[in-house]
Amino acid sequence: MSSTQTVGPAAVDRLLHRDAVCSVFSGTVAADPADLLCVTVAHERVDGSRREVFLEWAAKLTGLPAHPHLSPSSAVGLTENGRPYLAVGTARRTLADLLADQGPMPPGRCAPSAWP
Repeated sequence: MSSTQTVGPAAVDRLLHRDAVCSVFSGTVAADPADLLCVTVAHERVDGSRREVFLEWAAKLTGLPAHPHLSPSSAVGLTENGRPYLAVGTARRTLADLLADQGPMPPGRCAPSAWP
């Protein structure tokens, strides 16, 4: 993706990952451009019962209460051509953003996280 495009309410500007199922982009919402998003878009459209199942799941997801271990869902829906998307807020920049801005991290800064 070479220029900014929209997916639902999100403006996506950079491809972060692509695999056989979906593409993941960085993005923002016009209401708060400082709020970074991670937008996942499926490659295949959903029709019929698959569409209803996705929309039911999306409604449940957007109704979840805030939780410290879950990113808030900013938007869930279908693109103009019927492909499912999910946009979640990110509290931090991506590792790719950090490396692009600052270069490789020094060895002392990289450490595995400790799980309780």
